[in-house]
Amino acid sequence: ASRLGWVPGVGPDLQALPPLLDIAVDLAGAGEAAMEGLAPLLNLMDAGEVAEGEDSLSLVAHALANARPQLEVAQTLMERAAQRRAEVEAAQLSPRLARLVEMLDRALPLGQAGIEAALMAPDLLGVSGPRTYLLLAQNSDELRPTGGFITGAGRVTIDDGDIAEFSFRDSYFVDDFSKPYGEPPAPLYEYMLSELWLFRDANWSPDFPTSAQKAAELYTYGQEVELDGVIAFDQQGAARLIEALGPVMMEGWDEPITSGNFARMVRQAWNPATGEVTREWVHTRKDFLNELAQAVLEQVMRQPETVDWFGLGQVLWQTLQERHLLIYLEEPVAASWLHTQGWDGGLR
Repeated sequence: ASRLGWVPGVGPDLQALPPLLDIAVDLAGAGEAAMEGLAPLLNLMDAGEVAEGEDSLSLVAHALANARPQLEVAQTLMERAAQRRAEVEAAQLSPRLARLVEMLDRALPLGQAGIEAALMAPDLLGVSGPRTYLLLAQNSDELRPTGGFITGAGRVTIDDGDIAEFSFRDSYFVDDFSKPYGEPPAPLYEYMLSELWLFRDANWSPDFPTSAQKAAELYTYGQEVELDGVIAFDQQGAARLIEALGPVMMEGWDEPITSGNFARMVRQAWNPATGEVTREWVHTRKDFLNELAQAVLEQVMRQPETVDWFGLGQVLWQTLQERHLLIYLEEPVAASWLHTQGWDGGLR
């Protein structure tokens, strides 16, 4: 077939058959290996597979760790398929075959990225040691370079797939004013009259890795906690996550939280109950974020059967693509992977 490029009309298609068939064989093998390794994970979607007292995140982490040999086989086969794809001149193919190759060009990088993520996930989920991540809730109603003012700060520690610690607080209570703080960048002083560079102003740079490193530095300085990464999200990202999960029930609230009422509920929680600003209000005004985060975690960890995992994956991918969710990781391989996907919020 490789010598039949001269045949009128179908020559280029015939010439492309050997690499295309090799790609098909490799991708079929990659799919078989991946499905064999991930079968126990897919079974976890069944409610009966999660025993009482267990967390679905821990089960996922260990299932992915156990699937590593098969995932590595899938990764090798997909890399070989990508190499063979370079031998095909798509512009010379017939329209129908060209469309199929175009579909391959969209799907293959996503498949490779998914396999790479699955291989990295166990370490990031604490299987090889605890990992602590900083969560930044960005208020896009008050714009800052990476997506909004840092209104809340959360911290999650994952140890062997279990959430060992989780907390969320007002960003104003992160700094420790018993310690000296340095001067801010000149524009922050000139235009915002900020005399100290505090945690809530950490995202001064539009390059998210730069801002994330500064946020981690100031958080560690104020809270004396070392961090392995920073995850930032805004209202749109949070609302879409809730949409994927379905209504979230919170104790003390008359109606469930949905993507449609999320913004209204946040503002309602923010408003002083008495209409007056009091010391108690200052210290509790953002408790809603912590309560909502706890409710979401409880639903995902303890009631996985209620989660549309495919829909959740689609929403996470969309929010990453649209930069409503930004991730910075200290681990070099994972950081490089995020940069390649364009999900670290880094300026090109």
